[in-house]
Amino acid sequence: MFEAEDGRVAIRFVRLFPHPPEKVWRAITDPGQLSAWFPAVVELARRT
Repeated sequence: MFEAEDGRVAIRFVRLFPHPPEKVWRAITDPGQLSAWFPAVVELARRT
């Protein structure tokens, strides 16, 4: 999905997982868990 965010174009991916949100959040924010399933090193700039 394409969106305008702060005057910039952004792409948003929506995925539905058969897991509780807390488990999914840990999997994508904890470097130890992320490296277990994602095949590349990821450096993230966190935004709230």
